[in-house]
Amino acid sequence: MIGILLTETMELVYTLGKFGYDGSIWTYNWYYGIVPEEKSDKEIKELKERIKKLEQLVENDENSTTALN
Repeated sequence: MIGILLTETMELVYTLGKFGYDGSIWTYNWYYGIVPEEKSDKEIKELKERIKKLEQLVENDENSTTALN
């Protein structure tokens, strides 16, 4: 019985702490106008460009090796 109460209490403390932390981070970002999604979108675009460049390099390498054979 005491074990259940302790685990439920710890879960409640953790949940309330997480809500408080996430809420304060959201408030800070909202107040200063920080939008974290823009950073991830920019990173995704950069990675897509790198993938295209690598694909072109692979295609060029395949074409040059087949031309030699």
